[in-house]
Amino acid sequence: MPELNERTVLYTPLMTAIQRTGWTLWVDGDGPNWISTDERGTWLLQTLSASPLAFSQLVSCYAEQDGLEIGKAW
Repeated sequence: MPELNERTVLYTPLMTAIQRTGWTLWVDGDGPNWISTDERGTWLLQTLSASPLAFSQLVSCYAEQDGLEIGKAW
């Protein structure tokens, strides 16, 4: 299993988002893989869909987005 550390680059495959009230279903048609997320998970997946990010970059963006300390965002 790959190690997750601050330099690990995260990305998402091309997925279809099906929005519902309070949650989103994400479907990877090539998989077939799927995941259901709340608003925070949707924000994370949308951020990674825009461009791959190192885990440390994603944590920083998430902390800034939700006004969290880095330790809490991690």
